[in-house]
Amino acid sequence: MLDITSTFQRYLEMLKSIPHHPDYITANQLLEKLEKKGFTTNIRTVQRDLLMLKKVFEISSGDEEKSEKSEKSEKSEKSEKSKKSKESKQPKRWHYKPNSLPFMAPSLDDHTALSFIFVQKFLISMMPPDSIRTLDPWFRAASQRLSARRGNTAKWQEKVHILTTGLPRLSPSINPKVQSIVYQAILNEWPLRIKYRARGANENKEHLISPLGLVVKGGIIYLVATHNVKGDALQFALHRTQDAEPDKKADYIKPLKKWINLHSYAEEKFGFPMGEPETLTLKLHLTGHAVISVTDCPISKKQSVVKSDDGSLLTAEVPNTLELRQWIRSLGLDATIIEPISLRREFKQELELLSKRYE
Repeated sequence: MLDITSTFQRYLEMLKSIPHHPDYITANQLLEKLEKKGFTTNIRTVQRDLLMLKKVFEISSGDEEKSEKSEKSEKSEKSEKSKKSKESKQPKRWHYKPNSLPFMAPSLDDHTALSFIFVQKFLISMMPPDSIRTLDPWFRAASQRLSARRGNTAKWQEKVHILTTGLPRLSPSINPKVQSIVYQAILNEWPLRIKYRARGANENKEHLISPLGLVVKGGIIYLVATHNVKGDALQFALHRTQDAEPDKKADYIKPLKKWINLHSYAEEKFGFPMGEPETLTLKLHLTGHAVISVTDCPISKKQSVVKSDDGSLLTAEVPNTLELRQWIRSLGLDATIIEPISLRREFKQELELLSKRYE
């Protein structure tokens, strides 16, 4: 007598074990997984189950693709028979079809669907291409789920909008082939040979590097890597990388001990340090919107804002970087540098040059 409960559980476990294209699983591999889960079955039963499930779900053994190719082929009947004979010796490779939605038990709920939508909107540039391809069915399933519902959770994506600071700019184009290879090299810790055209250069220069990771800043994706010859950790803008090829014969060089991880490197280097001293005790006289800005969003954990008759005095411990100077410039007439004197003098000289340009 057929045990409906155990049969259904076996079907469910099989559907959960079948991967999405281009990955695959054979009937023998499925049998091993089922046996490890405690199911008592055999290869013939698994094969019959797969043929039955194929009629209901979007799974394939590749037979459809093979038949389409054979219809277009102009080979002789003899060579076709020989080809089919060879293929018949290979186990069928089962997978969900490329454009199929993922099988989910339980089904995708609104909160999970919303999470996938936000991943697709805001994190896609930081993910390896293979991961994006794997997640694509989930993105589509999430979109379908939320578009078919009008509950509060489904509407949440319409209630959030993120703006960048400053003038909006378009991200530069990146060679998809280069991006894919670089991401794979980061994932697998492969040394890379890249052809890179530095800013302002007329020719490419070849580098042998060991990728550490990616830093995304201002719409630009930077590859941080150890230079295999120089030993330094360097930055390479991905859109300026003209070509990239793995060099598996080369050694993968770990970064210097000074850079414990990518985070420590990015925090120090991507503010564009201006040399010694590394930090400054900044004092600014602020008026207008600048006072509100630093009160709402402090520029340092060590910061004080003291009101005065004609504005406020900001005192803060800050990194000595190019970004600091750009931020002060953005405040315009609402900020006057009091200390350090060297920074005040630097801005005074800059303003004198600018004044001459506009005469």
